[in-house]
Amino acid sequence: MSNERAKVNDSDLLASSLAGSRLSRRTFLTTLASAGLLLYVAPSSLPKAASAAPANASVILSWNEALLDAIPATRMGGPIPNRALAIVHTAIYDAWTPYTEGAKPTAGAPLRRPESERTLDNKSEATSYAAYRTLLDLFPTQKASFDELMMSLGYDPTDTSTGEVSPSAIGNLAAQRVLKARRDDGSNQENGYRDTTNYQPVNTPDQLIDPNRWQPLRVPNGQGGFIVQQFVAPHWDQVRPFGLSSGSELRNEVAGMLKRYPTKHYVEQHSEVLRISAELDDRKKMIAEYWADGPGTPGPPGHWNVIAQYVSKRDSHDLDRDVKLFFVLNNALMDCSITAWDVKRYYDSVRPISAIRFLYAGKEVQAWGGPFLGTARSTVRPGTLTSGPPSSHRRSPSSSRDTVPSAARRRMCSSLSPAATPTALPGRSQRAPR
Repeated sequence: MSNERAKVNDSDLLASSLAGSRLSRRTFLTTLASAGLLLYVAPSSLPKAASAAPANASVILSWNEALLDAIPATRMGGPIPNRALAIVHTAIYDAWTPYTEGAKPTAGAPLRRPESERTLDNKSEATSYAAYRTLLDLFPTQKASFDELMMSLGYDPTDTSTGEVSPSAIGNLAAQRVLKARRDDGSNQENGYRDTTNYQPVNTPDQLIDPNRWQPLRVPNGQGGFIVQQFVAPHWDQVRPFGLSSGSELRNEVAGMLKRYPTKHYVEQHSEVLRISAELDDRKKMIAEYWADGPGTPGPPGHWNVIAQYVSKRDSHDLDRDVKLFFVLNNALMDCSITAWDVKRYYDSVRPISAIRFLYAGKEVQAWGGPFLGTARSTVRPGTLTSGPPSSHRRSPSSSRDTVPSAARRRMCSSLSPAATPTALPGRSQRAPR
């Protein structure tokens, strides 16, 4: 990490996060990144268990860990975890602001506390109550785990006060305000995040009617049978962002149309996928597997939070720095997920698996043959090739979200060398690196 960072004091940084100003929020995220409050770890980062929390680690890491555990425990998938991470860490941030000079909350009026109360203990208690209340709202089935963490930290889970100036009341009130601000944000949380747009795919699993549009596939159900994919959260482009005016603000309506069938770009990009598949080596396969973030994991946004945890431990962050780090990271990731889903819905683009079956039906191609088969030549038929995620293509939400810490890296790091590198031992791959 570079020692040559922009010198911006907290009052300049944090005052720009006033609720109601979208432009100031965007400026706020950019300024924090410039000041070194985001992170960079190269894509070859340490796995989750690689670094134990130091004895003086802030409670922010404990609550972030609890949140990352709740995501796979409740099978929350698609873009939805991005919002959960943003809500929890925004409430934590708002609960922290009364104890920080110049800081202003994102929701509600400032609750400034005197300097004598701006202690680590008070900050830890207020942020813990904010995290606990938002987590209960987002993951009610995980209450026992959250209660256990609260009590291990010495806090009373039954304290629901909001009308006092105690740290617990400030934390509860911060959570209440943030949850209220997010209640009608387009996510449809109150109805289990069900689609509000009545999306219906043009294609069926058996027929590609439009080669430009997404095709749901039949995929294994884990019980010996198959199910038809459902588009995950097709309404997510309607969710209100944090720093953007809408999910469509960054949409490029021209570039996508240039790659529609029957243009040459359509053929070229899917031929490129076949070429990359045929040239996979051990290293590339392990990189892909490391970043797969499939079922049973907290997904791509959770992966970046794991990396943020590592950076916090490596650089010995205090609570103040962790509050800002996770607040900025997760609101940026949420906005990335919304813009990615906007493009997915706007183009409803076909995924490579369907396009390659369409373009090369009955033809012999060279590509990765599957587990333990390596590169092989085979004839493309319906049902060949591996499956794809349950949403349209066009922009990968994973690559969009991965740009957030990478952009921060370019702003704040004097060295581009990786911070850590995991080691994959032979035989450990789930997809046969050999």
